[in-house]
Amino acid sequence: MVNMVDRRFPTDQRKDPIELPDALIKDIKPTGDVHLQEERRLCYVAMTRAKKELYFTSAEDYGGQRKKKISRFLAEMKYKVDDKKSSDEKTGILADKVKGPKGYPNRLKAKTQPQYLPEHFSYSQLAAFEKCPLQYKFGFILKVPTRGKSVFSFGKTMHNTLEEFLKTKKTFEDLIEIYENNWIDEWYENQKQKDDYFKKGKDILKEFYKQYSKNPPKILKVNGQIALELPFNLKVGDYTLYGVIDRIDEDKDGISIIDYKTGQSKEKLDFSAKEQLLIYQIAAQEVLHLKPKQLSYYYLDDNTFASFIGTEQDIAVQKAKILEDIEKIKNSEFDATPGWQCQYCDFKDICDHAER
Repeated sequence: MVNMVDRRFPTDQRKDPIELPDALIKDIKPTGDVHLQEERRLCYVAMTRAKKELYFTSAEDYGGQRKKKISRFLAEMKYKVDDKKSSDEKTGILADKVKGPKGYPNRLKAKTQPQYLPEHFSYSQLAAFEKCPLQYKFGFILKVPTRGKSVFSFGKTMHNTLEEFLKTKKTFEDLIEIYENNWIDEWYENQKQKDDYFKKGKDILKEFYKQYSKNPPKILKVNGQIALELPFNLKVGDYTLYGVIDRIDEDKDGISIIDYKTGQSKEKLDFSAKEQLLIYQIAAQEVLHLKPKQLSYYYLDDNTFASFIGTEQDIAVQKAKILEDIEKIKNSEFDATPGWQCQYCDFKDICDHAER
């Protein structure tokens, strides 16, 4: 909690920007210093939201002519300032200073304590780490909140729609109704973008249904459950990797793992593009005891597939890569890899290494 100084918290700005007329206030008006009571309640709520540790910060100098005094709320918690002690000494309820490794004054370089590291991992985590280890730390270790994105809302809408439809196998009109009921109305930049995405979804489903009606897929059942949005926990070395497989089909040649994509289709897949499905292949073999004959990305935008199957060498390389990345995470190897991709990073505004 920051700004724990007098006239900042509690603030001395007492007038509400928009005052409610007394006639509209049905509650009994509190007595005493209402503003101070509200500020104290706010302080209490903030404190009780802490899960592991709670820090109060303050400074003597905020640009004014006089040194700032600590907040009365700290005084109420029995914290006292000892002017005889230097600012380097531990006083009252202040925590010890965090010292980074030698030569690294930046606290982001400090080794992350084991209790803050993930207990299990996912493909999305490892993909973020490979893109930029510091981006991974912001998102998955420090858990810095980020604004949602329209592509994620749209992608989730399409996944939920196809899952529900394939479980029920109804008419095209039912498919559109399912789509409308599953529409996630969040994170679109404006009404036009929202309308464009909504229309795009209907166009995609129209083409999907054409292919579906000609050749309905036979979806595998695993332990009596239809293999749609199938979760798994995969052990790789001493670590656990979790994920969800969108769909598993079966035919006369064997089973096929399918992952839906709402982005740009690819004609050729390099190894990095294959990694997600390779992880699914490993999970199918080692967790579900299945032997996939084909792995496919289903690009919904243009109703095309990009298919392959991982070789034994591919599987070995993928496992080694997973272990290498997780070991780096465990060792707090979170160096930034700045470049053109910084412009698309959620943390570019708070990252000292971002290229702008």
